[in-house]
Amino acid sequence: MRYCPSKTLVKSLKIKRSLDSDKNPIEPTFTHNIGGGTYTDSAPGRWDINVTDTESGIEEIEINIEKCVDKLEDIKLQNFSIKTGNLCSGCFKQAYHLLNLMKTNMTKDLKYLTPNNSFLIGDNPPDPNNISKDNIILFGDCAIYSTRKKEFKIIVKESKKKRRYKVNKKVLKLSGCPPDISKCIKLLINYYGKKDLPMLNIYSETVASYTPEKITKKLRIWEVG
Repeated sequence: MRYCPSKTLVKSLKIKRSLDSDKNPIEPTFTHNIGGGTYTDSAPGRWDINVTDTESGIEEIEINIEKCVDKLEDIKLQNFSIKTGNLCSGCFKQAYHLLNLMKTNMTKDLKYLTPNNSFLIGDNPPDPNNISKDNIILFGDCAIYSTRKKEFKIIVKESKKKRRYKVNKKVLKLSGCPPDISKCIKLLINYYGKKDLPMLNIYSETVASYTPEKITKKLRIWEVG
């Protein structure tokens, strides 16, 4: 969920998870601490939000809540087209997290990439927009297997004498069901190059430097479990 305070000058915004004594989700409370006073009201979701504002009255506070997208195609990734087929819940979850990670940590990378990038997910996804020019990323075993005979996998070059067939090297396969996100990040960096993805490369190196290998292995087991 996104939290978009508007129509007021917000000094601070604190968010915390709201659970009852049995650790079940309850209707959250939105608490606004304004100039020493407190205003509380409920809204759909599972969050408490504390807004501190010393320059506006309670009646001027307005918080708009937007739900997370339930379709991967609705994730706006600059210079990428996202196309999905039939998805299992595991691949949906991993693709959702990877796409949002890219959106958050690759803002400048995405801005300067060529606009011809297609992200294909699930069983039998639609074809890329531009088969001959697109960088094509196949996410998950279902996407890889179901597109094995697709036209974009092979490049045909014709001359007066003969016709030649070549494997399309612009296709990147992120295997697994679901794929491992850390491996996906490394494959993306290898595919596009560190020069084209400097922000993602810094993110990857930073995470690796702070995460011991033993913990990394456990996280991967939990991630794909």
